[in-house]
Amino acid sequence: MISSQEIIESIAADNTSGAAILYRRSIDFFRAVLAENQSSDSNSLAAMLSEAARRVSSAQPAMAPLIKVAYQVKVAVDQAASRDEDVASMIGNLLNRQLQESETAPERIASNASGLIPEGSTIVTISFSSAVLNTILHHPMKNSLTVITPESRPVCEGVLFAKTLDEMGVRCILSTDFRVFSHLENADMFLCGADAVTEDYLVNKTGTGILARTCMETCGNSVALFDESKILPAKMYRFSQIAQPAGEITNNELKRGVVENYYFEKCPLSCFSKFVTPAGSFTQVSLRSHILRMSESNLLDC
Repeated sequence: MISSQEIIESIAADNTSGAAILYRRSIDFFRAVLAENQSSDSNSLAAMLSEAARRVSSAQPAMAPLIKVAYQVKVAVDQAASRDEDVASMIGNLLNRQLQESETAPERIASNASGLIPEGSTIVTISFSSAVLNTILHHPMKNSLTVITPESRPVCEGVLFAKTLDEMGVRCILSTDFRVFSHLENADMFLCGADAVTEDYLVNKTGTGILARTCMETCGNSVALFDESKILPAKMYRFSQIAQPAGEITNNELKRGVVENYYFEKCPLSCFSKFVTPAGSFTQVSLRSHILRMSESNLLDC
């Protein structure tokens, strides 16, 4: 059995997987913590879970689902103490609900998005989004689609995305990051996932913003796909750039400059024409209203 320590280390070190995959892995981490401390008394278990929540939220600070589930665990621990309820049972039930939601969300997103993708569409995407992958693979006319994806340097998860689609019989054009812009004039839409979504912006792979804005200008069709775990009010999510290893770009040192390597960026909601979640399709205005209705007090039920 994999230990909780091994799971959290794998989450922190994973620069390729999307937020949805890391989210499910964080649920596995909390479950492992429960299993490893099942003989502990309530106070000790509560302390362990609070520390586990801190570790999850700091493992991948750009990923809203990890921040959200860590917050939910911490709130559940505090509620169990105030109500004199069993901590392990409350956290176990919470994790079961979150896992069930994460398992059903992809199919609902794909169903809600399929009507936005006509037969024969040429789709530009970026990075490796499990929501985008699942939506394309579940499209009733997937073999008629053409998906254009840049390699998504420096980790090149776009290469894995193209390979995965190719193996499933979907036509792909894999290009270098700048070469993808030559395809935008003939594209029918831009389709991407998200690592975090607030009422003002979404966070995704660097390059998402310019691709989304350009497709809005050329075809008026830029769509972001994500489940509710990605949504956090801006007051609970503070995006900050984290510099990644320069060696991923070059081992050569610059005498008068620096090597800049940032994975993520903020993209204003105005870059997109539609936002698709398991709950349905939103415009910028309706999504903002939806997020503002979410308060910290009901995040456990989201």
